[in-house]
Amino acid sequence: MTQLRWILMTCLVAHLACDPTTTTSGAEAEDPNLWLEELRSERALQWVEEHNRRSTSRLEATAKFETLLTDAQHVLGESAHLPLADIKGQYAYGFWQDEDNPRGVWRRATVSSYLAGEPQWKILLDLDELAEREDEDWAWSGSSCLEPKYERCMIGLSRSGIAATIWREFSVSEGSFLEGGFELPEAQSNFAWLNEDTLFVATDWGDGKMGDAYSLVAKFWQRGQSPSEATTVIDASDGGTSVWPETVYRPEGRFAWVGVSKGWLDTSYYAVADGGELTLLPCSSACEPRGYLDGRILFEPRNDWSHNGNHYHKGSLVAVDVESLQSELVYAPNPSESVRSVHVGRSVVFVDVLRNVESVAMRFERHDDAWTHSEIDLPGGGVIQLAPIRGGRGESSNPESNGLLISHEGIKEPPTLYYLSDEGDLRQIFRLQPSWKTEDVRVEQRWAQSADGTNVPYFIAARRDVLESGDAPVMLFGYGGFHIPVLPRHRPIHGKLWIDHGGVYVIANIRGGGEFGAAWHEAALKQGRQNAFDDFYAVAESLVADGVTRPERIGIWGASNGGLLTAVALTQRPELFGAVISEVPVIDMLRYTKLGGRDWIDEYGDPEHPEEGSFLRSISPYHNVREDADYPPVLLVSSSMDDVVHAGHARKLVARLQEVGADVLYYEATEGGHAGTGLASGAAYDWSLQYAFLHDTVFGSSEP
Repeated sequence: MTQLRWILMTCLVAHLACDPTTTTSGAEAEDPNLWLEELRSERALQWVEEHNRRSTSRLEATAKFETLLTDAQHVLGESAHLPLADIKGQYAYGFWQDEDNPRGVWRRATVSSYLAGEPQWKILLDLDELAEREDEDWAWSGSSCLEPKYERCMIGLSRSGIAATIWREFSVSEGSFLEGGFELPEAQSNFAWLNEDTLFVATDWGDGKMGDAYSLVAKFWQRGQSPSEATTVIDASDGGTSVWPETVYRPEGRFAWVGVSKGWLDTSYYAVADGGELTLLPCSSACEPRGYLDGRILFEPRNDWSHNGNHYHKGSLVAVDVESLQSELVYAPNPSESVRSVHVGRSVVFVDVLRNVESVAMRFERHDDAWTHSEIDLPGGGVIQLAPIRGGRGESSNPESNGLLISHEGIKEPPTLYYLSDEGDLRQIFRLQPSWKTEDVRVEQRWAQSADGTNVPYFIAARRDVLESGDAPVMLFGYGGFHIPVLPRHRPIHGKLWIDHGGVYVIANIRGGGEFGAAWHEAALKQGRQNAFDDFYAVAESLVADGVTRPERIGIWGASNGGLLTAVALTQRPELFGAVISEVPVIDMLRYTKLGGRDWIDEYGDPEHPEEGSFLRSISPYHNVREDADYPPVLLVSSSMDDVVHAGHARKLVARLQEVGADVLYYEATEGGHAGTGLASGAAYDWSLQYAFLHDTVFGSSEP
């Protein structure tokens, strides 16, 4: 591939202009750093190279870097992961990476061997071999197999782990990609199987009908057709931002629907008949589909919703009959709860409910026109992940199942995988051993009071002696956006590289996330976003007031929307923190919609709207760097290949901070997308750089 072709491909994949500065408003024309938005210009790449060299040289020379790198390589190795798998028909399918398979293998084992805890794996696809044969930097993006036989699968491959993915049809029995099979172009596609010869697809059809990241057209694509011959089901190019085709397989047939978004909080859903006819579903733009069982769609209303004389509160779980359109309540969370995930078995529904930010597994059944539920007995606290067992039509397999796989973990409890049988018997299958010193670690949930009086929870984890002595170095993590909860998961990287060294690890459950449902999220939308920032400051101030630490020993860390959070904290409250890490951040809040972020207007607001734009200017980190401020040391991290958040955001803030003489380091990875590289070696190096920065700043001379 020529360099010119690679550059053009990169820009097209990210759905970003190679030069976003072609047209500028008056305010933009005054921005001297617009050239840093040019991802692949020679001048910008030279700037990146100089900063990478300066930052890596400084961080690799710190006292702890080599130790941190060795430890990171260890905890990200084979012993740090459960052999998780999806049970489909007769087999358990899973993806696995280790030292011998750095890119990973897709493999399967018989259900009986897997549930016995002794899986006999057979490799179906070796990504290292495929990458070498095709001379591509492939990373795994997932699989989608056609029920109920699971013989044909679509395999997702992305270059260097970016979001844009190529999907290819794979024959499981032959162990190879199907010659002449379905293949989706490199894009952020959404698709589902309709039958063995038809996909329901939204992808880059080559017609220019794309939003910032996603397709605006969904089609029925039959085997043997060219993309232009596929049947259009819906075209949302007039005002839409994306379309989302879905299908659900049940023994009685397959149900299809499609979501049409005008923003990520405004999606209408339509039932799709076999011929492509559309029927608008009730609760449409105000609800999110969560599952399908016995002719009923399970919805979660985002707003309070009334239907046929029934009233449902936002965040409830509601079942709607697709023929009669009658609705009924499945579950109404209380104010301390939130529905996190919904999974459908043969005749039951499993729900992961967050209760004060920790998981509770529930089982729901419908009898005599009413829903009942019971809690599944699991170790208290922590986080769970549910995976229903899918049936199939192979020999000795059940058509469907009410069985369930449940993983459970906590900050100091390594993941354990359980199997819940159809009869309700629970047994342990796999359990990891700790890869860091958990025995003397204390984990607590505490609460802070925000500026408007709202109580905000946070988790704190550290060695007992560290908490008792006080004045400890703290790593405070936050996110606060897009209805995504930050949960007390087991993260060996934080345990080994921070807690083991005498650091305090803190997770702030601030507004904007999904910890307490829709209301908790809505409190930080648009002009309410200051609530999320104030919550974060309240947690930091609580740590100081309780004697855990002092401001100069608090390092804050956030990524993506969390990178915006920590960058705002830098500009609004620099005196409250001793170090700041802002990773793959959204920074320029007046230009984020021109850098691939139009889908986020529902979350942040529109820079072109007078009131919303004024607020965005008031919080935009790029526009609020002050010459008279005393900023703590800052590390910004991004990726040249990130096709979710443009690297220009981080680059420009670095340049602005340098203009006022701040101590700022910048590292831009040249591999890996928004979530980083898919290789453990690259991830270990990235983690080590960032923790070396924290050890060198907030630990100081007191580090053991």
